[in-house]
Amino acid sequence: MQTRLNAAPSGGGVIEAKRKASKMAGVEDVADELGIGLNLAYALMQAGKIPGTMRLGRRYLVSRVTLAKITNGDMTITV
Repeated sequence: MQTRLNAAPSGGGVIEAKRKASKMAGVEDVADELGIGLNLAYALMQAGKIPGTMRLGRRYLVSRVTLAKITNGDMTITV
C-alpha cells in the first residue's frame, strides 16, 4: 500500500485565495467588508446604490478599489 505524502489541499482554500486576490468583489465580499447581510448587499448592488456596480450574467461585481474607498469613508452610499 502506498501513501501520498504530498497530497494536494482541498480546493476550497485555493478558490478562496483566488477570490480575495481578484480586482473585483462579489456580493459576498461586499457583505463581509461592509458588515451587512447578503440580502442587503444584493439589494444595494441591484439598486445601483454602490457606485461602479456592474452585472455580468447573474453576478454583481464592484471594484475592490471602490469597496476600499467606501470602507475607509472616502466614499459614501445612501441606503
